[in-house]
Amino acid sequence: MAVRAFNFVSSPVSGKTTLLERTLQSLSQEIHMAVVAGDVQTHNDADRLARHTDQLVQAVVTSGACHLDAR
Repeated sequence: MAVRAFNFVSSPVSGKTTLLERTLQSLSQEIHMAVVAGDVQTHNDADRLARHTDQLVQAVVTSGACHLDAR
């Protein structure tokens, strides 16, 4: 099985979470998806996305770091 990963990186309030919400609303019944939502302080985006799917949504709070790192 092929696994595709997409990394959405942009300025705050640019629409990343809204894009993911709409993608989950439209495709989560047809495509198996998981979302890792990185945030510097809260789980808010992950909670917002989880309302649109019963599939995995995982929050990673970076405690101030502005990005997720593979390490």
